[in-house]
Amino acid sequence: MSELQEESGTLRFGVMCNGYEFQHWQWKAIEDLIHEGYQLVLLIRNDEPVEKVPFLRKITTYPYRHLLYRLVQRYFSKPTCKHTVDSSEKLQDIPVVGCNTYKKGIGEYFKEEDLEKIRSYQLDFILRFGFSIIKGEILNVPKYGVWSYHHDDPEKYRGVPTGFWEIYYHDPVNAAVLQRLTDKIDAGMILKKGWFKTQMHSWSGNIDHLYYGTAHWPLQVARAIVHGTQESILQNHAGKKGKLYKLPSNGKMMTFLWKLFLNKVKFHLHELFRAEKWKVGIIRRTPGEIMDNSIKADEIYWLPDAGEAQYFADPFIQKSGDNLYITCERFDYSEGKGSIELLKWDIRDEEVTQQWPLVRRKTHMAYPYLFNVNHETYCLPENADSGFLELYLFDKEQGELKFIADLMDAIDAVDATLFKSEKRWWLLFTRKNYSSEHLYAWYAEELTGPYQPHRNNPVKTDIRSSRPAGNFFKWQDQLVRPAQDGSQTYGGRIALNRIIELTPSTFKEETIRFIEPDFDPKYNKGTHTISASGNFTAIDCKKHMFIAYAFIGQFKRKLQRLLGRKD
Repeated sequence: MSELQEESGTLRFGVMCNGYEFQHWQWKAIEDLIHEGYQLVLLIRNDEPVEKVPFLRKITTYPYRHLLYRLVQRYFSKPTCKHTVDSSEKLQDIPVVGCNTYKKGIGEYFKEEDLEKIRSYQLDFILRFGFSIIKGEILNVPKYGVWSYHHDDPEKYRGVPTGFWEIYYHDPVNAAVLQRLTDKIDAGMILKKGWFKTQMHSWSGNIDHLYYGTAHWPLQVARAIVHGTQESILQNHAGKKGKLYKLPSNGKMMTFLWKLFLNKVKFHLHELFRAEKWKVGIIRRTPGEIMDNSIKADEIYWLPDAGEAQYFADPFIQKSGDNLYITCERFDYSEGKGSIELLKWDIRDEEVTQQWPLVRRKTHMAYPYLFNVNHETYCLPENADSGFLELYLFDKEQGELKFIADLMDAIDAVDATLFKSEKRWWLLFTRKNYSSEHLYAWYAEELTGPYQPHRNNPVKTDIRSSRPAGNFFKWQDQLVRPAQDGSQTYGGRIALNRIIELTPSTFKEETIRFIEPDFDPKYNKGTHTISASGNFTAIDCKKHMFIAYAFIGQFKRKLQRLLGRKD
């Protein structure tokens, strides 16, 4: 794979399958490729006959130690991603090669006559959505190999079932890989890897989150090959091998179901009774100085509390003379949405001297990102519910925002962060679906656009370090991007990522350290925004507490869902 060269034109691919029926997530992966112009030219169908087992033999050889698991799988676990799609009409013109493989040990090998037929189609890659453990020459027939998913972290959990053991062992992160298969089991070449939040209260939800969140990966790898940037996503062979897990026994399954029940109860009780309460603080140090020395509680000036059923969060600051102008989200539980507030902080007296609403909309607003261009200050607040990303000029003296341009519309951008690198303006954001995991990049030659999508969006999938968390800054000649680590809880801590490579076709960064929410003894459940201006840095942190308006809002939403209503 390291010797791949840039390709011209499109790629031809085949799909290993058991027929025309695909799971919904598999069909989405195939459709994504076809929609972007990649050519599906062959179905490689498993024609191995299904053995009819006599009833007596069935009941005498049935794996009763896995009975509970099988019952749950058959009657109760219903992830949407595994609903079947009949593709016979759409794929009726695609040639089919039916294959009967032969076994050698635990591997399945293709017969030479079938290999010759498959070779004749000159495939660039094959997606494995059928057969079992593939070995032998078939792995070398397509130019770029046979691609296969493993929806767990192979460095932790090998075997089966998917998304199960993370819940069983209360592992907050569930990983997945797309790999190019080799003859060695669990030693494929990792083409894509991503990290997702484990859905502890729902096994079906956890599976849906994983499968739908990775369905676009074959398309991303194909794009990288076509653009000659495959090395930017290639992660080489897997590292250490995780423990090999098998189907859970009846005892383990009972333990799992009990844990799942407790997780579900805890999840709903937490949503009802433990609302988030954030606060904002100012530190007389730069982010670079914070990188070198951790934050101490006695050096933070905390802004006044926003109110009993409100909070301030997502602070961005702009120094002007003897004042700091602080834009932040003011969330009101009685309204169930946020607005943008402006506070004027006197640097000498360390106190807020003025405070007023800056932007209020019918939709939720947050993350009022501030940045400077040619001695002017701009603001880019989040308004994902509206589908617009609006750029404003920030007039500090008048305390108002003046509309400049819509940078993009019909997109639900979350926590959009805008900065200039070399000659391009870059927008990094997540979206409402997978808002803490999939990172997107867009770029333009001018500040106001037009903006174009990165050639391989989303550029990153990682619950631990994707979602933006404030202004970029320089540290030891490195460009650092703050991001949220939401693996333990929403906005749990801030990951500081060093940008390695950023072009219209490539994106690379690595996490170099974290800012933990340990600088306040009470508000120690999370921190998710950091920004700076001059020698000052703003940061936020949260605690959990009972808030009556939050309880009422959550109770209404849960009741509506229970009754099958959307709003």
